[in-house]
Amino acid sequence: GDALNKSAGCHLDLGAPSKAMEACERALDIARQTKDLQCEVSVLRKLGIAFDDLGQPQRAIENYEKALEISRETRSRRNEALILGNLGDAYDSQGRPEKAIECYEQALAIHRETGNRRSEGAVLGNLGTTYGALGQIDKAIEQFEHALQIHRELNNRRSEGIVLANLGNAYKYLGQ
Repeated sequence: GDALNKSAGCHLDLGAPSKAMEACERALDIARQTKDLQCEVSVLRKLGIAFDDLGQPQRAIENYEKALEISRETRSRRNEALILGNLGDAYDSQGRPEKAIECYEQALAIHRETGNRRSEGAVLGNLGTTYGALGQIDKAIEQFEHALQIHRELNNRRSEGIVLANLGNAYKYLGQ
């Protein structure tokens, strides 16, 4: 199950969501047979990512919600936060930004609670993008500024560059 789960992750990284789904389906069967809840959560999350990559956010949401339920039952705060972030992405893909923000806010609170600064920065960037899409540019800038601070602290140059580009677009939108 773990090997198939890792294979699914590699397929997602390579931009092959259909192949990832094949590995996920087999890994999910094994995880359920062996009652490996951690593996099941990971596979359901990857299935959600694959469905979202294939433009099927509702199917992604269904898998994320199953994974979220198990994460909460097993009290895996790290997984809960990651899945809430993925749910936010899927809701955003569905054109439901308010629901996306709700999920991102929950994920952000958990990342802060658990001290996961890298994921905190990523979620702040997602919040900024979603607020920007809603035309709430001041809120977007605030989120981007917080994300930028974290990425700089962590010397995460790639994410720093993305956030700077988003900040530039936000200020451009304001005519600045």
